[in-house]
Amino acid sequence: MALFLLYALSVRLHLAIWQWALVDGQVEFELEGSGESYAAFPPWIPCRNGSLTLDFRTKKSSQLLLYLDTGQGEFFQVKLVRKVGMLRWSLGEGATSVLTAGHDLDDDVWHHAEIRREGGSTQFVIDNLERNAAENEADLDFGESAGIFYLYIGGLPLGQSSRELANRFTAYEPRFRGSIRNLRYSNCGALAENVDIIESEGLRETKDDPCKLINPCLHGGTCVATDMGAICDCTGSEHFGQFCEKDERKMEIASGMDNNPKLDQPRGQPRGQR
Repeated sequence: MALFLLYALSVRLHLAIWQWALVDGQVEFELEGSGESYAAFPPWIPCRNGSLTLDFRTKKSSQLLLYLDTGQGEFFQVKLVRKVGMLRWSLGEGATSVLTAGHDLDDDVWHHAEIRREGGSTQFVIDNLERNAAENEADLDFGESAGIFYLYIGGLPLGQSSRELANRFTAYEPRFRGSIRNLRYSNCGALAENVDIIESEGLRETKDDPCKLINPCLHGGTCVATDMGAICDCTGSEHFGQFCEKDERKMEIASGMDNNPKLDQPRGQPRGQR
C-alpha cells in the first residue's frame, strides 16, 4: 500500500512539473512541415523599440519560418532561401524592405535568430551576424493601433486567405519542417518574455528540452535551453549568478558597508585612538 501511494505521488509530481513547464512557455516543439502544419502565438508588437528572438533547427534549405501581419499593410516575414535567412517587412507605407543574414542554415544544428527595432532602424541577426536598415520617421510605430492578429511560426492556417495578407505570397511558401525553442518577445521596449502557443497543427513536442522538466532558475529568472544544457537569464529579476540565486540589493548594501569607514572602528573605541 505504501509503495502504491509513493508511486501515485511520484506520477502526480511529474505531471505537475510537466504542466508547469507547458504554462511557463519553456517547451521546445517540432513542426512536421506538412501541408497544414503551423503554430500560432500572441502578436509581437515592437512599436518603436522591441525584439523577437528564437532558436531553430532544420534540414530544409528553403521554407517559411515566421509571419506577422497586422491587417493594415504592416508585416514581418522571415524565411530561409537556399540556406540563407531572409527578413522581409513593410511598415504600412507600401515600400518593402529586405535583409539577409546567416548561411548553411539547413545543417540540422541550432541557429539563433533575432529581429530588433531600435528607434529608426530594424536589425536582423542570425548567429551574431547582424544586418540593419534605416526607416522613415513616419514608419516607426508597428502594431500599436492594429486589431486582433497573431504571429505564425512555420506556416499559416489553411483557412487564411492570401487576399487578406500584406504579403500575399506568404500563403504559398513551403512550410517549416524542424524544431523551435526559446521564442521570446519584447513588446514596446518591455522586458523580453517567453510566449505560449495559442493553437497549432502538425506540432510535436520534443523530449530533449533541458528546461522542460526542471527549471533551475530562481527568483523569476528565465530558463534558456542551449546545446550545453539549461542556462538562466536573470534580466529583470534583481538577482544574478548561475541560477539567479544572488540578490543584487543585498550585494549593494554589503558593498556600501565595506566602503563606510565608520563601520571599520571597533565598538566603543573613539576614532583616532588605538
